[in-house]
Formats: sequence, structure tokens, C-alpha cells
Amino acid sequence: MNNRLIEAVRTSRFTRPFLEPYRMARNRWIHRKILNGESIPIPKSIAFEVTQRCNLNCKMCFYRQHKTEAGLKELTIKEIGFLFREKLSENGFRNCFLTGSEPFMRNDIEDIIKIITNEGMEISFQTNGTLITEERLKKIFESSNRIALIGTSCEGFEMVHNRIRGRSDAYKRAMKSLEIFKKKGISVNISVIVLDENLKDVVKLPALLVDYSVNQIDIGLVANYNDDEVRKSSLITGFDSDEIHTLVSEEIEYKNSLKEIQKTFYKTIENGENRGLKVVFSPALLNKCFEGIFNRNIREKCLLTCAGFFSVRIAPDASIIHCPFLRRSFGNLLDTSLETIWNSIEFREFRRKLLVSNMLPTCTRCGKLRELSKGIT
Repeated sequence: MNNRLIEAVRTSRFTRPFLEPYRMARNRWIHRKILNGESIPIPKSIAFEVTQRCNLNCKMCFYRQHKTEAGLKELTIKEIGFLFREKLSENGFRNCFLTGSEPFMRNDIEDIIKIITNEGMEISFQTNGTLITEERLKKIFESSNRIALIGTSCEGFEMVHNRIRGRSDAYKRAMKSLEIFKKKGISVNISVIVLDENLKDVVKLPALLVDYSVNQIDIGLVANYNDDEVRKSSLITGFDSDEIHTLVSEEIEYKNSLKEIQKTFYKTIENGENRGLKVVFSPALLNKCFEGIFNRNIREKCLLTCAGFFSVRIAPDASIIHCPFLRRSFGNLLDTSLETIWNSIEFREFRRKLLVSNMLPTCTRCGKLRELSKGIT
């Protein structure tokens, strides 16, 4: 049975209710192993940062603040081929999420997609949409029929979107990409970061986007923290502060009240429902603990975990890292096997610290935050 058929069965609305108890039991088993400092299975999903370069200058971007692209090596197309054909081919990966900064900054992104899908994986990718052309999209779909999901962003209407994105033609280019996706019959997910600046625009986005081939809109809070939260996260993990790449900006922190921000979220969902367009919280835990996530004290209210435990994240130079924000390398795939890196003493101890500490102060607004609703035992 090939990976694609397995994935179809696994995610089917008919089989999902029967598989859910198994999935939850397995997740509890994995969390117990993490707490005990034991080895855990290598996940079946990859998140591959193909580049740290970007053509925008977004206000809420931690990459921008930390200038992460400076001096960071990117793999050549030959090295990427070696990585997926030789180093990762035995692990049975089902899907690969391509991300950046902006993946389409790479002129060979189409060739990268072909290499990965030829290894039996489905591809998803996140793009700001400004570099999408009909020619590039055509080349991608001619080389592969394994594109599972495309994600892009829209922070508001033209003036607001351009101001947030730091480029005068960002909106026009993003809308052009949505037109191309619609023309090709390709569904996309739209990500929206809610800021004070786009509060009035966000509630109107369902009306704007309903005419495009949008699958759903994900709305989330800006992952912004302060120096003390970074310091405490550094103490818990033992990471240097320059290994914790999170946004620290008084300018972008909310001036509007919790009540106003929360009202915007629920009004946007309502407006989506009225137009038959699905709008969801990112993370879903916002729906239950909005106040805790907004005020960044969710660690005091819920037993937490991280979706990053269930995905292998590869940095542009082939280093294995935990997530976009916590960027310590636990080893490099070009010279070390994934099995050795994934269950190294250092990586196992890092995961254990996250769970024992109920995640980090700099995790509290992350879209990967999850609740351990049934506990671990």
C-alpha cells in the first residue's frame, strides 16, 4: 500500500473517528517517553526550510528582526537530492511542508518539489504569494501531482496589507496569485495575523476572499514577547539568547483591549460562516483559552505540548532544529543520520525540559501550541 493511499485512509472522514482513540493513545505514549527522557519514533512529516531569504519586510516577522538570512548556508539542488534520496528515503515520510522565509526566492523551487515528490511524499508549501506566476505554477504541477496544500497570507486590504508587509505592491501581487490559483482550480489556505493595525480589515476578509478558491482562513495573534520571557526561556533550555529567534517589539504589541481583539476574532468567524467560508483559530486552543494566550500566561492555566514533537524540521543548511523560533542545531543531516540526531541525548533532554516546564514563556502565542487535554498518564 503506497503512502498516498495510506494517507487517504488515515484522513478520511469515515475512518478518522475510529483512528482518533488510537492517535490519542499513541500521543500519550510518546509524551510519557519524552518525560522519561527516552527515544521516540521519528515522525512521518518533514518541515523543510529551503531558504531564509525573503522579498518582503513584514512588521510581525521575527526573521526580519533577527536577520536570520545573513551568512546562513543554503543547500544546493545536488545536496537536496542527496538528502532526500539517500539520507531520508528509508524513514517512510508521508508529507513535506516547504517553508522559508519565502520558498519562491529559490529559482529552483520547482526542481526541489520534483525531487521530494519523486520520493513518494506529498508537498505543502507556504508563500507570501508575491512571486507566484502562471509559468512557475504550471511547471510545479507538470512535474508533480502530489501537491496537497498551498498556504498564503492576507493581512487586510491594499493600504493596510502593504504597510504591514513593507512593500507597496505586496497586495497587488498577492491578489494576482489568488487569481492564478483560482484559474488553475487550486484551493489555498489563508493565514492572517491580527494586529491593531488591521483590526478593522480582518473582519471584512471573508467578504474579500470568498470569491477566490480559498479553503479556509486561519487567524492568529502576533507571537510577540519581551526580553524577560526570552531570558527565562534561555534559562529553561540552556540556549543562548541568539538561538531563540522570536519577535520582541513594544511597537507591535497590542494597544487594543483583550475584549476588542477577541471580538474581532469571533466576528471574523461569524462573517465567514455567513459566506460559507471556514475561519479557524491558530492555534485551535485560542477558542478555549483566548485570554491565557493573549496575556501570555497560558502555562498557568493548561497542560501544554507542542506539535513540533511530531514533525522533523530541517533548516536551510540541513541542520535539525526543533522549530522556527528555537534554532539550536542538534546535528546536520549531511554528516549524521537522522536516527542519531533525533534521539540524541541532547535532543531528548531538550524535549523533556519543554514538557516538564509546561513549554516556554516564548511558546505562549505560537500556532504550534497544543493542550494535553487528556493528560499524559
